[in-house]
Amino acid sequence: MEEIKVFHSLKKNALLLLACVFFVCAAVFLISQGKHVGVFIVGIIFFGGAGLYLGFLFLRERLSGKAYLVISDKSLRINTLKEREVLFSDVSSFNVAGDMICINYKKGKRPNHKDIRVGRLFIDPGDSFLSVRLTQKPEDICAMLNKRVKAASNPK
Repeated sequence: MEEIKVFHSLKKNALLLLACVFFVCAAVFLISQGKHVGVFIVGIIFFGGAGLYLGFLFLRERLSGKAYLVISDKSLRINTLKEREVLFSDVSSFNVAGDMICINYKKGKRPNHKDIRVGRLFIDPGDSFLSVRLTQKPEDICAMLNKRVKAASNPK
């Protein structure tokens, strides 16, 4: 099977970036009016920071040609600020949960597995990655990933 690359959607990211710019401009205008300056400064920091972060990730992805998800025969590479690789031989399945694609590892195969302690309870935080604003639907990506897991578990 060939390598599949999944990028962030140009339209969806442009709309989100445009919304950030709109809210920053609105906050600057409202600061110039002189009311509730502290609240609007927080808005500028939040939406300005989010816009800069989204712009950085989007430009880095487009200029370098590095896809967010790279699905090969043996692994899935997820490129955020740092790249991580998930081997299909270590995974039992993938599933969609809201805006996330969850990775269900085989027993004892999960890297850096740490449970979070909350009082007397130990919670497994799971392992997942965001599946919003991509060029393909999360369900389609999940189906491709599960197909590769099945192929990796049944070598010819």
